[in-house]
Amino acid sequence: MTIRIFPHTKKEFETEEELRDWLAHELKSRKGKYRLRTTNGVGSIPSGSVVLFRFDNNIIGHAIVEKDVELINEEIDGVKYKGRIQFNLVRVQFPDACVVYNRQYTT
Repeated sequence: MTIRIFPHTKKEFETEEELRDWLAHELKSRKGKYRLRTTNGVGSIPSGSVVLFRFDNNIIGHAIVEKDVELINEEIDGVKYKGRIQFNLVRVQFPDACVVYNRQYTT
């Protein structure tokens, strides 16, 4: 098992809350399929590994990997993606409400 941090910036999401909402709702609609704009420096992330989602200096959630990084070449809404990873569980932390969203996916 490995632990990786996926950093997110204001270039991708304007606020921490926007990223939380995306992880809790949009990733659910994609059944846990998370696209990567680049695979540089990502390497292998074996099944069962933990990915931490970071915005600025805060860890706002984590996910459990179901399938390792798959190389792709897709363009969606003008954004090019080079990789995809499959999560089977995503937890997003909302500290103000002390709520944790659990999303379990089956493929």
